[in-house]
Amino acid sequence: MVRRGDSSTGGAVLNAAEKGKSYNQGLWERTRISKPTIVLKQSLNGGFIAGQSLRFALRHSMECYCATRIQAGHKVNEDAFLIEREPIPHAAVFDGAGNAEQAAHRAARFFRAIIKDQAPKVGDLKAWAGWVRLMDSQLMGGAQSTFVGVAVPDVDEGLVFGAYAGNSRVYIVGEDGVRLVTTESSLGRLGSGHAQGRTFSVQLRPYDILLLMSDGAWVPFGSSYLLRKAVTLALARHFSEVPQAILDTAAPADGPADDMTVVALRLRRLK
Repeated sequence: MVRRGDSSTGGAVLNAAEKGKSYNQGLWERTRISKPTIVLKQSLNGGFIAGQSLRFALRHSMECYCATRIQAGHKVNEDAFLIEREPIPHAAVFDGAGNAEQAAHRAARFFRAIIKDQAPKVGDLKAWAGWVRLMDSQLMGGAQSTFVGVAVPDVDEGLVFGAYAGNSRVYIVGEDGVRLVTTESSLGRLGSGHAQGRTFSVQLRPYDILLLMSDGAWVPFGSSYLLRKAVTLALARHFSEVPQAILDTAAPADGPADDMTVVALRLRRLK
């Protein structure tokens, strides 16, 4: 089921930052012996932050949170995001155009189905390229959407595989600074019939932060220094604060000029 404004424990496609609210959803960490517990707290701007932790590796765990904010003066958020724990951890950001809300949701549902049906292939970049073509053809004839998605088949290995189409971006923030992962130009949105999907794989070190960002979130940053500063200040509080801090930094005082969505993911060593 696709849900709006949901912070459920199973992950969700979200696209409604209604009445100026921001929603932040985390991915559960699993242990083999304990049941997950959700912690819900009120965020500073009236939204809610759902912190979920679920340990599913012997040496490392993965944390994943997301925040989205609606464009100033608009009633509908044209971005959507997906965070799922099954069959393997995966996340994605979609930015619709045209009948944008529906386009982003359709793309998210189709990507979810692909991962569910073809999970053993997530480590194959050729498969990712094929999935972009499938999603492109699936949306043809209607509204279009950008896409950036990742999956982590083995958390202990720290390898992240993914693909993107359009101008959403992926960054890594680590000890060495900020690095743009999506360096190749990708013309054409999903549904255009000529989306030029690009694939990538990255090795995450513990506490490296992988960011998936719609253009509304990354465009306002004039330099990587500002992005790193926002992340560093948020980490002084808690990792779950990172996506919201990025949006707060990027949005002007009179509100964002575009819908903004950020997914933040990192690996953490277990004690």
